[in-house]
Amino acid sequence: MGHKGEMQLIGCLHCSDTPVVTLPKLDAKSTIFYDSLSENSVWFSNDEPAANLQPVTTWLRRHFPSAIRGDFQGKHGQHALRGPALAELNKIAHGLVPEPFAEYLAKSKTPNSRTAASTNYCPYQR
Repeated sequence: MGHKGEMQLIGCLHCSDTPVVTLPKLDAKSTIFYDSLSENSVWFSNDEPAANLQPVTTWLRRHFPSAIRGDFQGKHGQHALRGPALAELNKIAHGLVPEPFAEYLAKSKTPNSRTAASTNYCPYQR
């Protein structure tokens, strides 16, 4: 059964302002770089994948209703997490089972070398 309209917290990637590997010149005003092999990058591997649907969906609806209405597109796509909203999300995540993202990459047969897995970046508009 699908879960249309519900959100799930699936992981956390270590982000920085600089890449961990050399990248070609990017044509973007701003870029978020992330290191999927960092020890701070985790995948939440719960026995019951839908276990966090209700708390995460409720949290998003409370803190970012315009993002949901805008289908996370354009200016509704990315939001800063600060203060009480971040504390609540951390509390939800604390109850989940973290697994190193590198192990998740290995299980999913994704290339697992620092060069292949860490060249990930996300251009965004401010």
